[in-house]
Amino acid sequence: MSNFVLEAKKRDLLKKEASKKYRKEGFIPANMYGQGENVNFLIKKDAFEKISSKISRATVIDIKFEDKTYQALVKDYEKDHLKDIFLHVDFYELKNGKPVAGYAVKFVMRNYSQNSNNYFENMLGETAN
Repeated sequence: MSNFVLEAKKRDLLKKEASKKYRKEGFIPANMYGQGENVNFLIKKDAFEKISSKISRATVIDIKFEDKTYQALVKDYEKDHLKDIFLHVDFYELKNGKPVAGYAVKFVMRNYSQNSNNYFENMLGETAN
């Protein structure tokens, strides 16, 4: 069990008008993607805003929904930065024993060398900042 727990309730209506209504009632529409079927639900706005500054996309969150507890990561979110409110949150469901996909990226810089100021210069003497 993680340190962060969110209570969720079923989201019946999926249209834009319904999402606006849910937000006025103090909920954030959310989806959970992952191992099984995608799940649509609502989380309390106050509860998510309370933990949002303490979590990252690598933080495991317990989501209690319909007598089950799901472990999930925040996959993505949509936020209105002018009003400072969350509009939508996507979660990725974790399953015990199954890895989360990751990719290794290797950067190759050809014809560049690092100068004494830690800038990279190409072999023609131009500086790349």
